[in-house]
Amino acid sequence: MERLDLFAIPIFRGMLAGFDAERAALLGLVERERGGSAGLSVSNRGGFRSGNALHASPDPAMRYLVRAILEFSVGALGPLLGGFRSQDLALSECWANVDGPGAFHTPHCHHPAAWSGVVYVSAEQSLATDPASREGKIELLSPVPVPQAFAVPTGVTVAPRDGMILLFPAGLPHLVHPHHEESERVSIAFNLDVVERKRGGERDRPVES
Repeated sequence: MERLDLFAIPIFRGMLAGFDAERAALLGLVERERGGSAGLSVSNRGGFRSGNALHASPDPAMRYLVRAILEFSVGALGPLLGGFRSQDLALSECWANVDGPGAFHTPHCHHPAAWSGVVYVSAEQSLATDPASREGKIELLSPVPVPQAFAVPTGVTVAPRDGMILLFPAGLPHLVHPHHEESERVSIAFNLDVVERKRGGERDRPVES
């Protein structure tokens, strides 16, 4: 008998270098966004969600984050995409989320983008003291119909850490569980497109923003 474990879904997780030095500035940027806009209502229920063009901000902290997101993503996806010999990564959307007590995000995906991710700016303190609790955690949902029939979970939760980046296929459904701590859960989410290179030849850094 041969068992074939097919259709594995790649998920990438890491800590961003240099984040601690930029954290306060990123929080200030998010606060200014919140102060200047009523925000959008998409998957969020409660809390604040900014517009989708945060990556276009000239703020130095945002320029740091754009570089860090793209460098991490190139390192993660290069082996899957042939080393970017004929393709580029384009950061197409980026937005801030601020979730106070009770706020949450309903199940959703980011199709038609190719890849999506999130950077946690200030989220650790939204977690419950019980490590088994789902409060304040993102849950990546299984795309397999009726996964219980295969004795696999319907979803997997990931606990945020400040400075952590999570990268996953944009079509993967996910949600964020509400938390009940006093602190706000601050994150910056993004979408990446994989685009064919318009000009021939190799590029030193196969990224765009």
